[in-house]
Amino acid sequence: MDVPNTRGQLVAGLFAEGRVTSERRQAIVVPATRWTPSGRTRGCFACADGKAERVTVQLGARDDRSERIEIRSGVAAGDVLLIGAAAP
Repeated sequence: MDVPNTRGQLVAGLFAEGRVTSERRQAIVVPATRWTPSGRTRGCFACADGKAERVTVQLGARDDRSERIEIRSGVAAGDVLLIGAAAP
């Protein structure tokens, strides 16, 4: 955990208590670097029948450690997404 101390009020030897909740689920995930952090609805390009088509996706949970973000709707497992230089 990273606690900002911009005003210098935290000193060595302090402690805190807290709870950590976690959730595990299967989901479609893509590289988080493809998306900007603001908003939850985004568009992307998917390849269908050899053509790029724009689809709207709803983003979900973001994992900063693995740099992945969940896609909650808009594409299915196995769909080919065009990202980076491949996107039109």
